[in-house]
Amino acid sequence: VWGGGLFESAAVTPPEESGPALVDVLERPGVEHSDYSRDLHMDWSTLCENVMDPAHLPFTHHKTISRRSKAAPISFGALENFSHTGFTAVRQTAGGPGRLTFRA
Repeated sequence: VWGGGLFESAAVTPPEESGPALVDVLERPGVEHSDYSRDLHMDWSTLCENVMDPAHLPFTHHKTISRRSKAAPISFGALENFSHTGFTAVRQTAGGPGRLTFRA
């Protein structure tokens, strides 16, 4: 994905005329891959609620991308760099510390 037309920055350069960059490992014989996307009709508040509530995954997405048996509390620290472009926050789960990053 090249978003050059979306930005007014001189630092953004257009893609090469030959097409988009390829991932070499995907070009090896015997390697197969597929792309998938889906439009989800929701407003920004629903999207943010789902992004900011990862604890819903074991219940809402049981037997697809998670399991109810994996449900556990997730503690978040204060939001950092909060703006219209997104935010970050430190998180703590049973699996250890991590960082949540959301970019709008």
